Amino acid sequence: MSYGINKVIIMGHLGRDPELEYHSKKKTTALISVATNKAIIDKHTGERRIITQWHRICFFGRLAEVVSDLLYKGCHVYIEGFLSSHSWQDDEGQKHTIIRIVGQQLQLLSAAKQEKRQQNDDSQE
Repeated sequence: MSYGINKVIIMGHLGRDPELEYHSKKKTTALISVATNKAIIDKHTGERRIITQWHRICFFGRLAEVVSDLLYKGCHVYIEGFLSSHSWQDDEGQKHTIIRIVGQQLQLLSAAKQEKRQQNDDSQE
């Protein structure tokens, strides 16, 4: 019997606040964009450059609500999940496919939204 592995690990920073959507009483989704960086040496100039890759990650159910409550633009996160593809055909008959990461586990590596607000309030006093 043959088995496969579909696992993704992302550690990076949020590019914007989470988008929370309520589809029904039992189905909630949160979408985030996470940036990961890679340093390379340019072959032509010899200079060090940073390449940024953006990842769309969606969460479902209670975890989606937690994501919306805790995360904010710029926060540092560690996420584990799997790749999921979705295909559709537009009105002109063109086929489109999108591949997203479905988040299953989340670890916040910077202060949560509430802690960040408290730190900002304390620094303004």
